[in-house]
Amino acid sequence: MVKNSIRDNLSKEDIISEIKMSIAADISHTKAFIVVEGIDDVNFFKNKVSENVEVIESFSGKEGVKEILFACLDDCIIGICDIDYDKGYKQNRLFYYDYSCLEVMMIMNNDVFRQVMSEIYLGDLDYLSLRNKLFSDLKWFSLLRKYNFENDLTIRFDGIKMSNCYDIKNSCFDITKALKEINKTNPTLLSEDRRIFTLITKELDKVENDELPYITNGHDIFGYFHCLAENKKIKSKNISQLFRCAYRNRDLYETKLYRELKKYEKDHKVNLIS
Repeated sequence: MVKNSIRDNLSKEDIISEIKMSIAADISHTKAFIVVEGIDDVNFFKNKVSENVEVIESFSGKEGVKEILFACLDDCIIGICDIDYDKGYKQNRLFYYDYSCLEVMMIMNNDVFRQVMSEIYLGDLDYLSLRNKLFSDLKWFSLLRKYNFENDLTIRFDGIKMSNCYDIKNSCFDITKALKEINKTNPTLLSEDRRIFTLITKELDKVENDELPYITNGHDIFGYFHCLAENKKIKSKNISQLFRCAYRNRDLYETKLYRELKKYEKDHKVNLIS
């Protein structure tokens, strides 16, 4: 059973209370709960969990997942999150997607990427070249996100549209356009601290391409994929849906996440994944 749009209806206390009451009422001790960051994660797991499992959307993203796990200490409750840049947090009931996030985990599956690409991409690149371009073009932007997180800065990325950072003529990510976008939500940033952007530019050559799937934001890459696809019939918000539909249970079985979940099932005698 899947809980949709929890954030819109329930508070932190409501969610925790509901979980605890469900556990107390479970006389056979067969129920389990997977707490995830958002509705995309809920939709991803809809057809992948066992019948006894409730997938619950956190009230506040990753931090909400952590708070629920802290408040509910039963082994039948786990959390699954994007790792992003959060490598320091350890909790034996908290699991992370392979790579930086759910979106990148789906993109890095060759069959899934080829299937979605065949539906929406109108260009001439093969699937490996296109995928490499997605990550490499966004390298500067990804490093800026990483630097912002690691140095506790307050750069706001909400509302930044990849379409406004895209150079249509040259089919590439345009840093100058991106800076203008960043400045819309951070109006004093460019004038006060240009050294940040100079520093990021100097770091570009130090980051290898195989590191990029571990630092690239999923929403950025889906938004940019929509730009490169150049298919006006497909809306940006549909990219995520296409990847989730293409991603089969057997694709999940190939992941590190799945192996860790199956080990947890065995160690704690719970049934999570169908």
